[in-house]
Amino acid sequence: MATLLLDNAAPGDALAPEDLQHAFDWLTDLARSLDPLVEQAPDVATAQAIARVQENLRQRARALVERQIDLIAGAARVTATHIDAAVAFADETLRRVTEVRRKLEKIRKVLDFFGAVLTGDGNRIVDAAAKLKQQLAQG
Repeated sequence: MATLLLDNAAPGDALAPEDLQHAFDWLTDLARSLDPLVEQAPDVATAQAIARVQENLRQRARALVERQIDLIAGAARVTATHIDAAVAFADETLRRVTEVRRKLEKIRKVLDFFGAVLTGDGNRIVDAAAKLKQQLAQG
């Protein structure tokens, strides 16, 4: 399992808000990048779905920088560098997706990943990152 490759988090280990600034910026930029899709949506239901995803992205972004995320001692010690690697992969993948519903589906997977990040459970974060990579790589 991937978590065996990482050191274990010690009591007091945390992801500080300033360390997650890049992820915050990326999530807010991603939300903003969906603005044209709302304007071009073929129907109200699609526009509302996009707007909901935008709000979820903004909420996750805010949660990353509102407080530090304490890591669970004994679980994998995940760092901002690990989070940024997942962001880079997701960004590269999402840039290639042009169909709106597919893009929203993939962004929901990104939101799931950041939900795991917010738990502070390094093992769960590592598993979520592996799952995200697999899900984003699928056609």
